[in-house]
Amino acid sequence: MTINDRSVVIAFSKEITAVEPPGSIGIDVNERNVTTSETSGVTKVFDTSEVAEIKERYRVIRAKIGRRGRTIGSARSSTPSMGGERETGPFKDFTD
Repeated sequence: MTINDRSVVIAFSKEITAVEPPGSIGIDVNERNVTTSETSGVTKVFDTSEVAEIKERYRVIRAKIGRRGRTIGSARSSTPSMGGERETGPFKDFTD
């Protein structure tokens, strides 16, 4: 057993018997589909083209937000500072 400030880890083991698999499968991952093939001859194709389309829409939206953020940020940089600084490190514990 291992205990630290964030977790408790309990390791255990179990004896098992080895099992011989009845066959193998192959997996081919492409941008628009995933194909699996078993040694028994069964082949399945999973269409993932919608995932690529969502990814592209997300990229376009993020680019638009980034362009808008740069224009807002440049306007803010010309305004007088309030004297505050952004904290870059972890939170400080002031209880000590």
